[in-house]
Amino acid sequence: MTNEIVKKIFRPDSTVPVDGLVISRKAAGLWLVRDRLGKVITARSDATWRPMVDWVTVQSGRIVARAQRRGEIQTYEV
Repeated sequence: MTNEIVKKIFRPDSTVPVDGLVISRKAAGLWLVRDRLGKVITARSDATWRPMVDWVTVQSGRIVARAQRRGEIQTYEV
């Protein structure tokens, strides 16, 4: 029971919108989207997207909108 509680605490919130690049079509209505950190997300959408061109916003496993192209993430060495 303790493991289930820990998993729920550290599970990422799926309602937070995430911007990412459409990398490929997995199946009809399913797209693979890579976020800026490199995590690959499977998202549903009835629209047609251009792989490696279109940036989209994913929320709760669905593509909800077209997004602005994002630049590289700035990293700082401390």
